[in-house]
Amino acid sequence: MKTYLKSEKGYALLLTVAVLILFSILGLSLLTLTASGVKKNENRQYQIQSRDLADKGITFIVEETQQYFEAALSNAIKSGQSGITKDAFKSLLETAIDKRNIKCNTNKFMEIQGNDGNMSKVCIENIGMVSNNEKDAFKRIVTYRSTGISGGKEFTVRQDIILGTDAVPDQLRYAVSTNEGGNLYFHGGVEVQGDIKSDGNIYINKNAHWVSGSSTKWENSVALKSIPDNKSITSKFILTNENNNIYYYERLSGDFKSYQGLTPTQTIKISDSNKIATLKSRLTDSNNIAFITKDTAGDSVNISKRINDIYPLKSMIKKEYNNLNITTNSHETSKLVKTDNILITDYSYETKKVCSGKKCTDTQVITGLKNSSFTINGNNKNIKLLGSYYVNGDVKIENTNLESDAILYVDGTVSIKDSTLKGISPESTLIIFATGNIEISNISEYDTTASKIKGFFYTKEDMIMYGVGSNVQITGGLSAKNLRLTALRGNVTTLYRKKWIIWPFYYELELTNITAGNANTQTASPSRLKIIYDENLIAQYTSFERGLEEEFITSINEPQIMERY
Repeated sequence: MKTYLKSEKGYALLLTVAVLILFSILGLSLLTLTASGVKKNENRQYQIQSRDLADKGITFIVEETQQYFEAALSNAIKSGQSGITKDAFKSLLETAIDKRNIKCNTNKFMEIQGNDGNMSKVCIENIGMVSNNEKDAFKRIVTYRSTGISGGKEFTVRQDIILGTDAVPDQLRYAVSTNEGGNLYFHGGVEVQGDIKSDGNIYINKNAHWVSGSSTKWENSVALKSIPDNKSITSKFILTNENNNIYYYERLSGDFKSYQGLTPTQTIKISDSNKIATLKSRLTDSNNIAFITKDTAGDSVNISKRINDIYPLKSMIKKEYNNLNITTNSHETSKLVKTDNILITDYSYETKKVCSGKKCTDTQVITGLKNSSFTINGNNKNIKLLGSYYVNGDVKIENTNLESDAILYVDGTVSIKDSTLKGISPESTLIIFATGNIEISNISEYDTTASKIKGFFYTKEDMIMYGVGSNVQITGGLSAKNLRLTALRGNVTTLYRKKWIIWPFYYELELTNITAGNANTQTASPSRLKIIYDENLIAQYTSFERGLEEEFITSINEPQIMERY
């Protein structure tokens, strides 16, 4: 019989050793995996940091270049100039963009050092023209190459960025703007599509005004509607001074030019987010609005100088008139084209002796310009207007179905009333720069269809535009020292009364009321005064013939990122 040993001594030791070996293997595996994970995380972190450093390199050089532009402009203005001349700005473009001499093809870089040996290396691969159009003459498209380096990892990015300026008056950048500390007034259901800039306060109320004789009439309406232009997510209310206010009124009464004795429903500072939220709720369908304070370029448009500068340049002037009066479409101006220059002025003279050898004669010499005028009255017929008009005096357009593709420089006032406005073609424009007041009223009066015009109206003084009886849509912009816009929404009805001249034999009908629907009806109806910002306005403005020295450079565009690759 076999005998088996039943002793278990030594088994526990064997089991313990086996367990230790197993856990050692597992521990080493876990340690290896952890170390590998840490290494991968480090590599991933370095890759992310290198990409971030590459982006920051381009941001740094672009911001530095932009500050160089801004400093040059600021220094020019501080020295008493209106801005930077166009010739000087062309030189500045090349100097500012490559002032560090970092062309990629020369292997020269700007190195931006970071922490722990991290860095960005930036160079310029190419500097080119944006296009051959005049509007792009003072801009360049720059291709930057930036390499971010972190922990031995590199990442390279390229970006095309447009730098420079459009070289046009700053006022052309807004749908509606005021200058020289002037205020902006929105009475009733005006609609603005695009950015709004005020150099003073902004006044908003829910009733619209019109004028009968010397009396102001107020009609119930709704508040301003402000919406973004087609290229923006938000529309902007821009105040150039943080101490300026926005005043909101439910109703106004009395003279439309005076707010004395009237207490606003709400006084708003842009910095007060709660009051801004309340204001948004009071406006008509206006949710996507940004309220900001921003320094903008001053008013540098010099209309009088422009007119004085052109009159000696006879070769540039196609036609010259004293007191031009157009009453028919067969007038010789109907044969002009868009690029023609027309001067309207009178002259002052003095007699001087002009000698040639021993012979002297009395000669009339021009000593300056005298006021003239430009009037269009088509007796409700069509009149075409083409070209660039330089008017040393007032402009009056009335009782005319005006078809235009023209720009007017007016050293005087402008009145447009009892007319309709449209372009000769869908891309035609009417651009007016004036030194005196502009009033636009009774345009497509009581019509259900608006006069639609691409254009821009600017004055160094005050402007008022009516959309109560009038029905107008401006695709472009408006700018004045003080700007008043007043409108109803939807179709309107009129109420007249008998005004006796010789009772009981003779009377005239006097307009007493112009009314639209209730608040709900007006909110759902189109405005009778709508301003839509047109991004092509700058290109249209520059398509007219203008001298190189017409305007100074007074503002710099924000850098425009075109492509990242």
